[in-house]
Amino acid sequence: MDQRIRVIEGGRAFIATGASRPLRRREVLHAPGGTAVRESSVIQEASSGFEVVPRLSGEGVLLEIAEQREALGAAGARVERSASTVSARLGEWVELGGTASEARREERGLLSQRERRSAARHAVRVKVELARD
Repeated sequence: MDQRIRVIEGGRAFIATGASRPLRRREVLHAPGGTAVRESSVIQEASSGFEVVPRLSGEGVLLEIAEQREALGAAGARVERSASTVSARLGEWVELGGTASEARREERGLLSQRERRSAARHAVRVKVELARD
C-alpha cells in the first residue's frame, strides 16, 4: 500500500505502522441475588510509526527520523523510542524500517501429515521530491 504525504521543508510527517489485537475481559459481579460473570472484548491499539523531518542539504536531503514503537505484551503496551538522521539524494527511496512475520501450521491425519509455512515482510520507505505546483 502506498501513501503520499506532502510536507514543507522542516515540517513533520508521521507515518503510522501500528497494530491492534482483541483482548478478552472477564468481570465477576457479586450481587445479593448471586454471582454473575460478564465477558467482553476490547481492541488494544499499538500506535507505532515514524516521524520524519526533511531538510534540504545541497543536492540531497537530510531526514531526521524519530521512531516510536509500542510493543503489545501480556502486561499491556510498552513504548520504545529511537532517533537517527539519514542522508539521501532527492528522488531516492530510503528504507526506514519494516516488519517481518512468519507463520507455521501443521495438519495431521490418519495417513498424512502436512506443514504450511508463510512469511510476510512489509517495508516502510520514504522518497523526497521537490514539490511541483
